[in-house]
Amino acid sequence: MSNYEKIIVGKSKQAEPFRFELAGKKFELPALTDDGVPLELLPAFLMVKQGEDPAVFAGIILRYLEEHHSGLWRHILRQDDPKAWLGIRDTDFEDEVGLVHSWFKASGIDPKASGSSI
Repeated sequence: MSNYEKIIVGKSKQAEPFRFELAGKKFELPALTDDGVPLELLPAFLMVKQGEDPAVFAGIILRYLEEHHSGLWRHILRQDDPKAWLGIRDTDFEDEVGLVHSWFKASGIDPKASGSSI
């Protein structure tokens, strides 16, 4: 008899990805729901729930885009004002526009709100 619990992992329903067009090119990012949050972004969501600095949160999001969606990242960097396309300035979510805000809003998350749930 083992002292370990048996863990059963079931497949959950995947949410629809966030599809968008940016300066004439089409892209897709994973849905930011309980089932869809990429493992690399979990620390960001934990930080938001704990009321951490938005700059750290923004940094994690930007690194995720750079490492896991390099085509999108390069496309953004070629724009006249990449920060405006991302919707961040001075590593804070000032405007309710841009990619980050739209991605989170489509997932029912307010990136400005501490304690947002995923």
